[in-house]
Amino acid sequence: MSIGKRLKEARIRRKMTQEDLAAAVGVTKGAIGNYETEVSSPKEAILIKLMEILQIDANYLYQDYIQQEDEDSRRLEALHQDPRLGLLFDRTRKMSHEDVEFMLQMADRILKERDGE
Repeated sequence: MSIGKRLKEARIRRKMTQEDLAAAVGVTKGAIGNYETEVSSPKEAILIKLMEILQIDANYLYQDYIQQEDEDSRRLEALHQDPRLGLLFDRTRKMSHEDVEFMLQMADRILKERDGE
């Protein structure tokens, strides 16, 4: 879920309208709408006010980004442990979408056979 969606979810959970939140933060209703739809991002001072008023923390807002960074780190570690994975990646970049789909299906089939499914 995006940061904008999390802001909106927290606002609704607090039973606030965009107008209510805008007045509490000191911005316009349009600004709140833009944050929620990610047309624009709040400056740091506004973000801090939003988190205080909505009673949320940065972990809540940024959890998807944190999880993505963890996944990226795991993938990089796997590449360091077995450089052949990098070769597979390089070769698939030159393939058509259909060829990549075929390779994914083959990988799934190999894993199922290996795991006895």
